[in-house]
Amino acid sequence: MELDAQDIMAAYDAHLSKLTRDLMLARATITALQARVSDLENTQATTDREAE
Repeated sequence: MELDAQDIMAAYDAHLSKLTRDLMLARATITALQARVSDLENTQATTDREAE
């Protein structure tokens, strides 16, 4: 099977779209993890103050 430029560009566009979705998911995951770490740090700080 011979690929022409249009086929190659369609495959490239599909791959780029998948990578973009993966990147957006990774960013959302990082943001959620950062928020969770912040919550845990705040909980720890509260616990430390209450222990004093």
